[in-house]
Amino acid sequence: PGSYIESSNNLCTSCTVGTFTDSIDQTSCHDCPKGWYAKSTRPYNGCEKCGRGKYGDATKVVDAWVGCKNCTIGRFSKYEGVDGSLVTTPCEGCPPGKWNNQEGQQEESSCKACGAGYYGSANGGASSLSSCEKCSQGKYSEKAAASTVDTCLSCPTGFSQSIEGLA
Repeated sequence: PGSYIESSNNLCTSCTVGTFTDSIDQTSCHDCPKGWYAKSTRPYNGCEKCGRGKYGDATKVVDAWVGCKNCTIGRFSKYEGVDGSLVTTPCEGCPPGKWNNQEGQQEESSCKACGAGYYGSANGGASSLSSCEKCSQGKYSEKAAASTVDTCLSCPTGFSQSIEGLA
């Protein structure tokens, strides 16, 4: 593993960085796939996965700094070795009612909730608190991470709410 037999002279040749073999008697090396990068030392008998919160969109990558990209703000990935070319957006977006303003997040728990008195209807990864909309005058909400305007309830009889966005 980590080398191949050249067909022209039957000599064993080491794989180059970004490529590998994982068994003996191979006639060529395989490229590290998208979402993976080269091991740091020889023999190159496999590749390393891009970590959680990252994805890869190139093959034959020599190291994580070059080949593993951070999930963009508003998104996260709890998986390793994500091939970023298989989908339009390789990382999952924070769900409606939540947002995230940092790159490279690994869990949905890194998404922050819109507070009480607000709701967030953005689909596919809101990236700032400004994505949370205020309940209108005369309405309130006690629920955090609300995803629809329906969570904003009318004030009970005898009560009023003159300021937007209050619980």
